[in-house]
Amino acid sequence: FDYGLNQLLTAFQEGATLVLLTFQFPDEIVQALIKERITGLAGVPPLWCVLTQTRSSFHRQKFPDLRYITNSGGAMPLEVLRALRKVLTDTSVFLMYGLTEAFRSTFLPPDQLDRRPGSMGKAMPDTEILVLDEQGAPCRPGEAGELVHRGPTVSMGYWGQPEATNKVLRPNPCLPPEVTTQELVCYSGDLVKTDEDGFLYFVGRRDTMIKSSGFRISPTEVEEVLYASGKLAA
Repeated sequence: FDYGLNQLLTAFQEGATLVLLTFQFPDEIVQALIKERITGLAGVPPLWCVLTQTRSSFHRQKFPDLRYITNSGGAMPLEVLRALRKVLTDTSVFLMYGLTEAFRSTFLPPDQLDRRPGSMGKAMPDTEILVLDEQGAPCRPGEAGELVHRGPTVSMGYWGQPEATNKVLRPNPCLPPEVTTQELVCYSGDLVKTDEDGFLYFVGRRDTMIKSSGFRISPTEVEEVLYASGKLAA
């Protein structure tokens, strides 16, 4: 998993202390945060759901050393985000989006959490994110299209799988005609849309969208509503 491997390599590069933890219960995470005086915690949505369970000691502790947390590997439910921020009042929260074939793609600055709930943010430095329709043309704000990643972290492809590689890594359709060199971009399979300021919002996976009475329905939107009801537990 590239997100986990990045924590290891970044720690080596920056000379940081890395705490590796195998846990079964949320209280084990809580105790490690306090005992090791951890300053940064990277996680995926299931970890945050476990940590903010009603019975977790997380809600009864203080974490003065925790400067930031980062999320990737899926969208964090808004109710879980609210629960985290209620406890971590002095901790910066960075919501990120990425795909293994191109590593990290977007992030939402902490000062935009309240202003743009549910947003994936904008492109990482040195990265460009294109939102393209089925004809390969850029989408307008509010129009759903496929997220396409352009930049130096795009992979070379799947080992020994040329058909799968050609499906995901394709020539950039937005290059001007005078550019003759070929550039491959990564088609994520994720449907997104932008607001008027260019901030991205996840709509759903192209291969999991549900059509009902002519409307496109994202399973992620259904999950958000169910989770917000308070009648479901992670």
